[in-house]
Amino acid sequence: MLQEIVQWIRESNCYEYGDLVDCAVSEKFDDWFPTVRSQTIFLTAYLRSNRHKPFKKIDRETGEILE
Repeated sequence: MLQEIVQWIRESNCYEYGDLVDCAVSEKFDDWFPTVRSQTIFLTAYLRSNRHKPFKKIDRETGEILE
């Protein structure tokens, strides 16, 4: 589940824990919310570390970095 959440963070360019919580509550409550709530320290550290580093999109089939 945590891997799915991190993937969503990357794909959506989410940088704020509050935005992640809002998504978990409104769209994926039963699936994500327990993990988002219990992994607060990890997720806030991950989000904080990526605030100033833009994500690069990667083609999953080829591994190519997309602009």
